[in-house]
Amino acid sequence: MNIIDLENDRISLIQKLNENVHDRIKLFLISEYFALVLSTKNKIVIEAFTTEFIEHYAVLLQNTIPNFVHPKSFSQIIILSKELVNNISIEEIKNKLSYSIEIFSVKFEELRKILNGEVLDINENKIKFPVIEKFENENILNSGFIETISISLKFTNEKNKFIIIPSNANLEEKLSDQINISWNSAINFLQSFMKSKSKFYEVIIQFDQKSVNYIGNSFGTAITVLFIQKLLDLSNADYTINIKPGIVITGGINKNNEILSVSSDVVEKKTELVFFSAEQTFVVPKKDEIAAQLKLVELQKEFPKRKISIIAVESLEDLFNRRNLVEIKKLSLVKKTSRKIRRNWKAVVIILPLILILGFLLYRDWDDNPAILESSENSIFVKNKSGKVLWSRKMGYNPTMVKYETYFRYYQKLVDINNDGINEVILANEDISELNDKTNFRRIICLDKNKNEIWNYNFKDTITTNLQKMNTIYSSFLIDTVTIQNKKSLVCVANNIKSYSSAIFQLDLKTGKRVNSTLWNAGFITNGIIFDFDGDGKKELIGNFVNNGFEQAGIMQIEIEKLSGQCPTTSNYQYKYLPIADLEEYILFPKTDYTHYINQRIEGILCGGTLHRSEENKILVNVEMDMNKASIHYYYNYLLNNFEIVIGNEFRVMRDSLVVQGKLKPPLTDTEEYCNLLNSQIKYWNGEEFVYRRSLD
Repeated sequence: MNIIDLENDRISLIQKLNENVHDRIKLFLISEYFALVLSTKNKIVIEAFTTEFIEHYAVLLQNTIPNFVHPKSFSQIIILSKELVNNISIEEIKNKLSYSIEIFSVKFEELRKILNGEVLDINENKIKFPVIEKFENENILNSGFIETISISLKFTNEKNKFIIIPSNANLEEKLSDQINISWNSAINFLQSFMKSKSKFYEVIIQFDQKSVNYIGNSFGTAITVLFIQKLLDLSNADYTINIKPGIVITGGINKNNEILSVSSDVVEKKTELVFFSAEQTFVVPKKDEIAAQLKLVELQKEFPKRKISIIAVESLEDLFNRRNLVEIKKLSLVKKTSRKIRRNWKAVVIILPLILILGFLLYRDWDDNPAILESSENSIFVKNKSGKVLWSRKMGYNPTMVKYETYFRYYQKLVDINNDGINEVILANEDISELNDKTNFRRIICLDKNKNEIWNYNFKDTITTNLQKMNTIYSSFLIDTVTIQNKKSLVCVANNIKSYSSAIFQLDLKTGKRVNSTLWNAGFITNGIIFDFDGDGKKELIGNFVNNGFEQAGIMQIEIEKLSGQCPTTSNYQYKYLPIADLEEYILFPKTDYTHYINQRIEGILCGGTLHRSEENKILVNVEMDMNKASIHYYYNYLLNNFEIVIGNEFRVMRDSLVVQGKLKPPLTDTEEYCNLLNSQIKYWNGEEFVYRRSLD
């Protein structure tokens, strides 16, 4: 692609971004343009043609909810954004974009959980309806989003007045007609419920996310229910009507209160966007039920664990008769009082702040349940949920590691060990000044809400190889809690302070006693994450390690219930009398020519700072070299059992300078050729020996 074409694309993008389209469309538009620019592989061109859009793009990443379309679309955006970061030299812009990518990735992780069968808590009970987005560019997804409506009513002595926000001088006729039909349906439906009646109302209707002009009437049922809710509230009726959380409704409504079809094509598109969201129930017109169910079956072929139901209704009465969808109940005295307070809000406004301040101060002082753990460079602060510090403790944190957000989770856990509603605090790596017995250095300790010790444990196992018997001085850290056969345990790691032996072991959460078996490794284990990675209902541990026998770093994967035996290594480093563990994966990363050049024995993986889930189905591992100044980023896809390699900037500069000087052989570092070379040298344990990836295919 030449510069003239890129300039035309740049001008075209500016014009499109000025159109009245939803932010999600803008995000796809910019990412499509960025992909074209990145395809030039020219950093000068990339910076010249992307800089003016990056700040807007970063804001869109932060504000866009990565739902409503197939996750592969958002995975591509994350990959493209990271590639863009690697091609920008301006540090401030890189930092802004990297921060936005992190926020976007965290939100995207929620969709991955939903599609994997998790049901997220939805406390919001706003009435929701799906909206289809359309855009003239065929390369941009015609997706949609889930909209909510806010309505306020007040009595008036004049004729009914409907105010639409955002306002539109040319309000689409079908939409306007539906608002009037829905209003009359709500009024007629409530004749027997309403105590006080008014002939006229001023009705303010706000589409909360509106950024385009809506067409059609498929929001009719949703707005009718909302009208009914607000009229009941304003008329001081004895009953309330609420749609339960996690429900999305589509379909217009006619003057006979029948719910109208939205057409097969439209309901299929709306089923798809609800499927790729956190919602749990999609209510459709009865005539569209078959189309919606067929689309759901199609989607669940790819994501069989996604939990969602489709319910078809024929009329407003049919909807209100379903107690799994609608809650109708008589108001309690408290609720009635709250209504009166709202109507006399001016007097309440004067005294309420004083009551709230007094209540907050009293609650803040009385609440002694640990709810928040905050750490500084050398201390941990235990707080209640109001932020009051209950107590603190000095910790022996590594000052070079506190910059990593993930570091502290390996040394502190907030857990209700006995299900009494009161949290306990589990710590590892206390400062030695906190210990009465200095030999308990690097123990694990469980403290109650008043800082009283419940139990402590110090790992002191003995283990022997063909060459030596290891000493029993270990430093421990925490990975996570698990529940196996209704028993809660804490999964921990112990690394020998004076030698290379390491172990993964478990403690009973209530007593602090050792339970189950132990997995040993000939080299430090540095990080760990526990999750059901393969979706089989059993939790696995994915961890980083170094293997002193092979003098290589790597990543392992093993079921929690199979933590037993030892990891493979060379004969001199094998532990006596221990079988090889039943590992799902044990993978060795290659030593680079740069590592050999600087005479570094093993490339390292920092303890507690470099392993985290980066995006769908992927774990990021940072392999560090040259005193942590240089690194290679391995993105491990634990479902496909392969790696995407990204070269760190510092490593690229250091190695390329040696290549240019003729001290190391080409290719240059940040190239596809070099990444493929590294990938071809990764070794996989097949249960008997290490093989290369091509041998597994």
